[in-house]
Amino acid sequence: MSAVVSLAVFPVKSMRPLARDEARVTLRGLEGDRRFLVQTSDGVFLTGREEPRLVLVEARYLDGHHGDDGVAPAIELRAPGMAPIVARPGDVVRSALVWKTSCDALDAGEAISAWISRYLGRPARLVHQGEGSVRAINPEHAREGDQLSFADAYPLLVASRASLADLNARIAASDASDASDASDATAVMSMARFRPNVVVDTDVAFDEDSWKLVVIGEVRFRVPKLCDRCVFTTVDPETAKLGKEPLRTLASYRRWDDKVWFGANLIPENEGVIRVGDRVEVLERVARP
Repeated sequence: MSAVVSLAVFPVKSMRPLARDEARVTLRGLEGDRRFLVQTSDGVFLTGREEPRLVLVEARYLDGHHGDDGVAPAIELRAPGMAPIVARPGDVVRSALVWKTSCDALDAGEAISAWISRYLGRPARLVHQGEGSVRAINPEHAREGDQLSFADAYPLLVASRASLADLNARIAASDASDASDASDATAVMSMARFRPNVVVDTDVAFDEDSWKLVVIGEVRFRVPKLCDRCVFTTVDPETAKLGKEPLRTLASYRRWDDKVWFGANLIPENEGVIRVGDRVEVLERVARP
């Protein structure tokens, strides 16, 4: 039997998560998840891939609003060497591009723009996806009404502790953790490397590979595809330093279609609440590599 062991909301894409005992699922994902985005002055998104130091920034909502209720949320950011700052979206509308899809977003103001630019050492802005801003999901896997936050491609990501344990066992047993790479020596990958919204316990590693339709708490989810992983997973969430794991070991046994895979994407079919401890009921399975 599978069950939820932790939930996480990422207020700002690529910044640190907030742990939740329960969370409301909207059609775009967990309430408040990845509603803010750091972007360049010309509207292109910035993530930990290009700017690893983003993973060290703490972001939290201050007034209980996440933007999903139509009320502009106040958000506080804290970063090493920086004084805390509070920002709230204004009325200036900008275009926000994430990969190949874009949507309207509200600029969070000049003060926060200067703060982030100073921290990153390059011009940057903070924008917020309001309630009425809709970003499309890849039509190959979408249905009418499906939508997306500033997450890469799908509303939620689920990952299994058993799968992570399997990965760490392989890293420990392989030559991947040799002393020639100090950043990965005796490496143990934390789940934070993969930035899932939902972490589950499963009886076997990678059981989630075969999920097609699941129910968690009050919500029914489609599992359109597994999650292909990128260089962002090699950024240590505690130090922002880059290494070679977990991609090096994942590629040795989780590589197909010229990509490496860990975790599964979720698309909610309804809104509702999910909680730590909720059972994961698998309604349908499908054969995947």
